[in-house]
Amino acid sequence: MSNNRHLLYNVPKERFWGAGVSGRVVVVGFLALLTWTGLGLVVLNANPSELAARLLFLVLLYAALFATFGLGAYVLSFRIFASKAHRGNLERSLQYGGLWATFTTVAATLRLFRTLNWANGTLLVGLLTLAQFLMFARYLGAQSEKRGRRGRRESKSQ
Repeated sequence: MSNNRHLLYNVPKERFWGAGVSGRVVVVGFLALLTWTGLGLVVLNANPSELAARLLFLVLLYAALFATFGLGAYVLSFRIFASKAHRGNLERSLQYGGLWATFTTVAATLRLFRTLNWANGTLLVGLLTLAQFLMFARYLGAQSEKRGRRGRRESKSQ
């Protein structure tokens, strides 16, 4: 897959992320509101002993947590990063939101089927920590590569 394609949707990144940031934030916020409402309806109306109801609950839980954690990471990026270049990156915030939503949903799935114990929990936390570290290292590597290219261009122009 070429580098200019969005990873999940296989459309050009420019078309997927082409709308203004405020429009994308509103869409993600609406998705969060919609999925939390759907999750509430499933909790109130579904029979918890049915497998289909459990799977629907887990899918809606993941979608709700993905949107909520993504928006939370987006808002926190304005408080955490001092540099304007690092603030307000919705794509990176949604990646972190997806990671935390996956962790929470896997833990909820293990608990739902009564297989969550201390060993599984410790492994999940270890995997989450490793994934966070690798995502941050990838981000830092991309930033240093950009700085290196910028420095080479400036030295060539002199």
